[in-house]
Amino acid sequence: MDPITLGTVAGAAVALAGISRGWLRARGRLVQTERTLDRVRHDLASARWAADHDPLTALLNRRGLAAEVEQQLRPLPGYAALLILDLDGFKAVNDTLGHAAGDALLVTVARRLRGFAAGLPAARLGGDEFAVLISGPYPVPVAAATWPHPLGVRLAELLAAPMLIGGRTLRVGASIGIASVAEPAPLGVLLARADAALYRAKESGGGVAVYSPREDAGRVGRSRLSRAGRAAHPAPLA
Repeated sequence: MDPITLGTVAGAAVALAGISRGWLRARGRLVQTERTLDRVRHDLASARWAADHDPLTALLNRRGLAAEVEQQLRPLPGYAALLILDLDGFKAVNDTLGHAAGDALLVTVARRLRGFAAGLPAARLGGDEFAVLISGPYPVPVAAATWPHPLGVRLAELLAAPMLIGGRTLRVGASIGIASVAEPAPLGVLLARADAALYRAKESGGGVAVYSPREDAGRVGRSRLSRAGRAAHPAPLA
């Protein structure tokens, strides 16, 4: 091979090697960029989940429930109701057995609530207060004439079953207030109605109450404050 041809081939080889190195560097940067984007997407998904969920129970929080109310009740899917509950004697569990036992109890309640909800939105609103948004078709039928009171009774029975917490068997009841949804409404309105019914249930010694404008109009807005005051003087742990 003559010197000119040899030089041309050598030059081409050097150029090709440079191109290959450049391609490898570019591919490496692309892979790194894709990994960075995957991390960003994962972090964003985690942040969105954390913004809408309770970290202890993994149920929805108030914000997440509000979004579900907005989505599921527009248009109204036939029968719908918001159930809220708070636990009777929860503070006594915390005071007697410690906060770890209290947390374990809340997680157990959340597990039972999730089973009751059967895929429908369930939320922890804070402390020992929870909520479920029931909208049709609910897996277990309820007669229209008695809707939605039997749902509250079923939930109360489910929560009344013994719980094994910290090596001890506990029974913790729940009072439940229900607001039927006759037309789309924001979460705040539904919570105020269900909370008024819950206050009436507690006034009656516990159990289940369904919001009635005639019976509960005077309780809307003051029920939560009254229950907070009673929480400072809980019943003793059985």
